[in-house]
Amino acid sequence: KLAMSAVCLPAGFFALDRLGVPPAVTLPLVAAHAALTGTEWLGYYLRGFGRIIAESAVLAAGCIAAFACGAAALLAGAGLPGFAASQALAQAGTLTGAAWYVRRTAPVVRHAPAGTDTVAFARRALPTGMAILAGLGSWRLGLFALAAAGPGGPDDAGLYAAAHRLLEAARFLPAAAAAALFPAFARRSPRAGWRAALLVAVPAATAIAVVLGATPLARSGLLAAYGPAFAGAVPLLTPLLLAFPALSANAILTFWLIARGRERANLGLAVLHLTAHG
Repeated sequence: KLAMSAVCLPAGFFALDRLGVPPAVTLPLVAAHAALTGTEWLGYYLRGFGRIIAESAVLAAGCIAAFACGAAALLAGAGLPGFAASQALAQAGTLTGAAWYVRRTAPVVRHAPAGTDTVAFARRALPTGMAILAGLGSWRLGLFALAAAGPGGPDDAGLYAAAHRLLEAARFLPAAAAAALFPAFARRSPRAGWRAALLVAVPAATAIAVVLGATPLARSGLLAAYGPAFAGAVPLLTPLLLAFPALSANAILTFWLIARGRERANLGLAVLHLTAHG
């Protein structure tokens, strides 16, 4: 993760620079993403020692700091450069606090345990990593396609991104329901089939409830979040909401494949999804 960030973040900076985005915006945003990468890495470190609550607290602190600093910058009229700087400040502060916490409370592992086969570990992790990369790229590929070939160009891509962001926020509820059931679901037992059906059914039902509750509020919610300039994104919410239950169930089945050692099957499905989405 750290190595890929070291490659991708500078590439993103130069790409935005060629598009004419001023360095006063791109440099703080790149710094913010770099700090966020470090915080997430420390979170994974905590997770490796079973410190799930500590990991959640670290990541939640980053979200709260980013929101608070960003809101303060916008309310002060700092504009886009000020907002970008606020995000760099928030993520740098979170990374500093997380590093201090990990250093004081978590065990320090300076060497891999005896008998660790790093190459074999990397080979096993590669399909899952590639599947995550394909999953992250699927809807972003659609954004690039809309910006390049859509009748409205970048404007269409912006409207689609706005609608999709609301959908991502709504995924919290079915994801929370799935997380509560997943430990029991991942265990092997004669009742695994019943648990699998329950784990898919509960998040799907939660997602359907979200859709039923959100549909009447779609227009007002989107306009409240983004303003009247994004009214064109309202029609996009309907098909996205219809796909929401299937999207939630698919996310759970992804975890199921990984828990059962079916990483290559998961990668194949992720590539299929990426291809179909493109």
